[in-house]
Amino acid sequence: LCDGCARFRLLCKRCLIFAVVNRGVHKETGEAVAIKAIEKGRTDVSAIRREVAILQKVGSHPNIVALRDVFETADTWYLVMELVTGGELFERLVKQGPYSEKEASRLMRQMAEAIAWLHSQGVCHRDLKPENLLLVDGSDDAAVKVCDFGLSAFCGAGRPPLSAAVGTVAYMAPEVVRRAEYGAAVDLW
Repeated sequence: LCDGCARFRLLCKRCLIFAVVNRGVHKETGEAVAIKAIEKGRTDVSAIRREVAILQKVGSHPNIVALRDVFETADTWYLVMELVTGGELFERLVKQGPYSEKEASRLMRQMAEAIAWLHSQGVCHRDLKPENLLLVDGSDDAAVKVCDFGLSAFCGAGRPPLSAAVGTVAYMAPEVVRRAEYGAAVDLW
């Protein structure tokens, strides 16, 4: 861990990197996919199992990246996922500038529908940010998909409130920063 993460008991993006995503092709169907390879030695098994369980539960929504399959070897997990080729919303904003109000409204609706779906399924993403919103393709009217469920957690009825300070500091809701108990509402921050 870097000095900041050790001092504040948070994980920055540099310290969280434990996976690599590559493009792949299904041998039988020819479908292009994204393959997320996660080194077992850099994470705990329960975190990967939770991410897989969450993706299996919520991945049927059109604005959430779908999990196609999971494979495990002695030292690596492989998550085979839907391939989206438009890049991060963040990269698009940096490269081309802000969206028009009409286009921003369209994307916000898609994000809100995805978040509503997550919450209806008892899932809190906990790391929503422009870098975790992918564009389906490079077109001007590309749809957006929520990705990266590595910090997500099950929440809601029958579960204890969340309290771990996880996520990207610049985007954290105040209750997460304070390490207070919180629920799915932090995804709206």
